[in-house]
Amino acid sequence: MWGCLILVAFIAIPLMIELTRSSMNSTVRVTASGQFAQLSQGITHYEWFGSERRPIVACIHGLTTPSIV
Repeated sequence: MWGCLILVAFIAIPLMIELTRSSMNSTVRVTASGQFAQLSQGITHYEWFGSERRPIVACIHGLTTPSIV
């Protein structure tokens, strides 16, 4: 019984956080760090760290994990 409740909580909490998160709009983008690129499927946020002459590594965060993590 308790195991099922804990499992439901682990699933429900991230979903509720995602549903209550405010959406990104042009006003918020002005104050956000990094840059934004207009792509064919929408706008993508990105940040460069380090030298632009070094190899590139792309780190992609998940649905409920913010990019700062």
